[in-house]
Amino acid sequence: MKINNKLVVIIIFFLMILLSTPVSDAIVNIKTNGLKESVQDSHPPIIIDGNDDFTSENGVTGGSGTEEDPFIIENWTIEGHGSDSDGIYIKNTDVYFIIRNCIINGFYGLSSETRGSGISFFCVNNGRIENVKTSKNVEGIFINKNSENIVIDNCSCGNYSSNYASGIGCSKSQYISIIETICHNSYYGIYLNETSYVDCKMSSINDNDWGVWGIGHTKQSIFNYSFENCEIYNNDRDGMSFYLMYLNPFNRHSGNIHISKCEIFSNGIPLPDHWGDYGIRIEDLHDNIIEDCNIYHNGAGIDLRGSTNNIIRNCSISGHYTEDGAYESGIKIWTNGLTFGYNIIGNHNEITNCDVYKNEIGIGLIRSRTIVHKNNVFNNSIAGIWSAHFDRSSITNNNICDNGKDESSDASVVLQFFCINDLRNNWWNSTEGPKIGRYKDLYFPFSLAFFRPWAKEPISEAGVR
Repeated sequence: MKINNKLVVIIIFFLMILLSTPVSDAIVNIKTNGLKESVQDSHPPIIIDGNDDFTSENGVTGGSGTEEDPFIIENWTIEGHGSDSDGIYIKNTDVYFIIRNCIINGFYGLSSETRGSGISFFCVNNGRIENVKTSKNVEGIFINKNSENIVIDNCSCGNYSSNYASGIGCSKSQYISIIETICHNSYYGIYLNETSYVDCKMSSINDNDWGVWGIGHTKQSIFNYSFENCEIYNNDRDGMSFYLMYLNPFNRHSGNIHISKCEIFSNGIPLPDHWGDYGIRIEDLHDNIIEDCNIYHNGAGIDLRGSTNNIIRNCSISGHYTEDGAYESGIKIWTNGLTFGYNIIGNHNEITNCDVYKNEIGIGLIRSRTIVHKNNVFNNSIAGIWSAHFDRSSITNNNICDNGKDESSDASVVLQFFCINDLRNNWWNSTEGPKIGRYKDLYFPFSLAFFRPWAKEPISEAGVR
């Protein structure tokens, strides 16, 4: 076959061009820490007060402010150089707008009473922030005072890890969406103060002092938070913490917090002078669901205190232990001290279809009424289940095996101080059932347990589905 020499020369020529072209020039719109790479022009800090301030002088590059054609502020680099003001400050608006493809740095006037922010909203409706990178600000993005319908999409918020800085801070606002965003290297990754209806998806909250911190006031009756497909890890204290600033036990405060399909690990690892904190902590808030999560190697796993009507299901919870005798639990449900009103007992909680293993205590139940059903509880060094102080839980149809292997441990199941527990239809890794009266199995001073009949073979439908 005759080879066309001219064609060969052309092919070689184009190959040389391709091989000599730098890779970085051939790739565009790469997402880096939540930011599309593009050219940003320098712009001074932007202040918009009212709908009429959306002008080209204030960084607006297009749009008319309608839902179909929002105002656009994009492709700016805004440097604060230690200023105590804000990179972009918008207040008293209700038109639709988008801030996108911006880099905002250095608003950290820590010597002033003013807290500098990369982006700050005050009484703002219908705002969207996307592909924005903030760093070295006191607040990366701060949503404040009756703001609502705010979307934060594909952003990177990394600020200072001191002076109560937060990657994203929300105060007295509602209907906030956080999507595919990184909140890292701050005091709080996400800070929610008296804020309701927050939806966080596919985001990473990592390497902060506190991961997610949600705090409510006595007047706030419902939180309504959703966290789905998120990673919360390497935070020094709690991975996720939600509670009331001032508790009124005669008011019912519904957290309505839904945490699903999240991976929560390496938070609150114990320090020499500190016992450690939690992957998830919820206090004095009711009606919460934690499901389909992988929670491991935190100071402790899940801590629910003074809360009712909570569901933990289809979760894997493992690797919570210390070396200083703290007796860390995979799951702990309890009520503090002498309480009254809605918080008199942490009752009507449910743990189902979970794998709880390689903790010091698998499940700790103190003054609660919890249904523990169809779980695998195994290889926990101190005890599989520890029920104490007037606990009235139903612990049935579980596989409870190979716990209490540590030489200093008490038992696979500990029933302590005036508990009455239903322990029927569990599999104890023996057709003979639990070995009552032996040191390594059941121990219940001043308590009563019902354990007959027991399962003759492992519960096949138990554990994560």
